[in-house]
Amino acid sequence: MQPKKKLPSNLHVNHRSRMWERFEQTGAVGFTDHQLLEMLLFFSIPRRDTNPLAHMLLYRFGTLSEVLHARSKTLQEVQGVGSSTADLIALLPALEQYYWQKPSRTQVQLRSHKQALGYLSNLMENASGNECYLVLLDAHYYVQRCLLLSKTGFSWDESLFPTIVNAIQRGKTTYAILAGYNANGSAVPILDDQISLKQIIRLLTAMDVRLLDYVGFNKTQHFSMRRAGML
Repeated sequence: MQPKKKLPSNLHVNHRSRMWERFEQTGAVGFTDHQLLEMLLFFSIPRRDTNPLAHMLLYRFGTLSEVLHARSKTLQEVQGVGSSTADLIALLPALEQYYWQKPSRTQVQLRSHKQALGYLSNLMENASGNECYLVLLDAHYYVQRCLLLSKTGFSWDESLFPTIVNAIQRGKTTYAILAGYNANGSAVPILDDQISLKQIIRLLTAMDVRLLDYVGFNKTQHFSMRRAGML
């Protein structure tokens, strides 16, 4: 009888490192609900595989949103969830509520093309690849949120759908600006980029959000679809 193979002691450490490296590169883009929940559980469960518990929580409550909004005592009814884990999960929606209700002292308003161009230019200063951003604004043109959609080009990915929808639903979004950086090409979006833009515009329109502009950048130039009469 062959002896059982022992798993490497650093298996979970390497897995967590890979997850964080991916998160640093893409943000939440491409992650599933259980993967994001698994990563959150890293903070309260430092030495155990959190993947099974993430699946158990989603099975019990249905969605990541329902997990995050469950009461601490209810969360602890799930085997493996202690008080520290329950309190960590319960803290997130409380922080989100505080964030949206607390007036910001550093609100940025983008009422003009010049203001938007200055904001986006600063955003692109440290761009190194083909970053794509979605900037969400309220009815008074104040920036609510800036989402990094991708670092690998403006290609539509179905995983972007919940990311964009959730961001819009969390605030009172009225307007949006899209921006892209092309490290080795033209600031003008190519045909494939324009197809992806149409997908996002359709989603924004369905949610009563008006796209103000798409501004493309490369190392030396910028291009406004609004100014070019393409929007």
